[in-house]
Amino acid sequence: MVIFRLRSPLAAALVLVVLAALAGVGLLRVDETFTWSSDVVVSGGWGAAPGEFGRATGVDGRPRGPQALAVDGAGNVVVADSMNSRVQVFSGDGRLLELFPVPSGLSTGGSDGDRASAFGLLQACLYWGVTFRPVPEVSGPAPAGDRPVAAGEGVTTTAHSGPYLTGIDLAPGSWSLDSRTGRLDPTSGPEVYLLAGWDGVLIATDVTGARRWVRDLLTDPGGARPEIGYLLDLDVLPGEGVVVSGYVLLSDRLVYFVRRVREAEPGFYELAAYSLTRDGSVRVEESLPLALEVESVAVGLDGLLYVVAAAPPPEGGGGASLRPFARDVWIYSRRGSPRGRLTLDCGTYTRYLRLVGVDGRGLVYARLGATGVPGSLAIFDSRGRLLLSLPLAEGTEVAAAYLGRDGALYLSEAGEDGYKVIRYRVRSLRRLVPRWAAGG
Repeated sequence: MVIFRLRSPLAAALVLVVLAALAGVGLLRVDETFTWSSDVVVSGGWGAAPGEFGRATGVDGRPRGPQALAVDGAGNVVVADSMNSRVQVFSGDGRLLELFPVPSGLSTGGSDGDRASAFGLLQACLYWGVTFRPVPEVSGPAPAGDRPVAAGEGVTTTAHSGPYLTGIDLAPGSWSLDSRTGRLDPTSGPEVYLLAGWDGVLIATDVTGARRWVRDLLTDPGGARPEIGYLLDLDVLPGEGVVVSGYVLLSDRLVYFVRRVREAEPGFYELAAYSLTRDGSVRVEESLPLALEVESVAVGLDGLLYVVAAAPPPEGGGGASLRPFARDVWIYSRRGSPRGRLTLDCGTYTRYLRLVGVDGRGLVYARLGATGVPGSLAIFDSRGRLLLSLPLAEGTEVAAAYLGRDGALYLSEAGEDGYKVIRYRVRSLRRLVPRWAAGG
């Protein structure tokens, strides 16, 4: 490589003009490469002391620990420590800043055994269809065979009770630190949204654990509540509230929904819904803003909705996609107006694709997985090309991934020795190279 040192601003400007001209006539192209680096932000052992994390063995024999994390605008990491019924807040360098209890009185009273039975029913219903159809990932115990599990069958209760947090997110903003106490100022910072998935409620609180408002997302406007339901994921939609996805199991069908919740509005606003019936057929609710079979949804840092669809909307030509190595992402405004479509080239078979987020550069972050193969965290560019694939560590439980507003990706891992949150930073390097150079 030849490096020119240009001391004259005029000469430097002239070189830039020449390079731009060469690029304009197609003699040069922009070559962009991506690299990543990582560091451990939070690390703690298993236990109930401050800075430690609760863990228990579920009724299926698998360990249960923190399942969700979020990051505020200053890089403070918020971990849903469900087994200890609390939330812990750490600084960007791993110092414990605050811990507060999960608001009480929100649980439906179900034990871990009840949750395992409900999961067995949900998991069996997700596979009603015999043809390939991507389905959203459900966090829970492994299913017992290929049939529903009856309530109380083959399960035992554990000591844990109360809301089990399956998701957490924060409103935009960050907390300030009280210089006198070294703790977070409760009058500052974002509202905290806690998703108690098996209880079907969204909880809004502050950094003291004071309950601000609660929304039951499983009870319909008529007052009917399904016997089994589960809230899968949530994401903050700036200026428009919170987007929550989940399931309800009715007598004749399984309904997957995406709902928007705002504090000032009672109930919820339906964005998308489709029904999976016992014969494997799907009925999409076309009267809703997102008229498609939603597999996963996330809010990008640009404020747009990014939706992974198992099947295209009706105007897209009908049936479910049979391409296991590619997946479509449909882009919508906050109100549901179509804004385009992106096809992700996954490069490998993918049974489920959980969107994590889209950063300010248009990079798409997603978790990929399939039955019987290790999962991975994938990063795609704005044209859907696979840039990086980070295999998830074997022998550990990867519970959560979160895209911070600073563009850093946060991933949690739980192993025998403890729990940690790893921060990944993706960097790009651009350079002008001759059009005929290798890799063009």
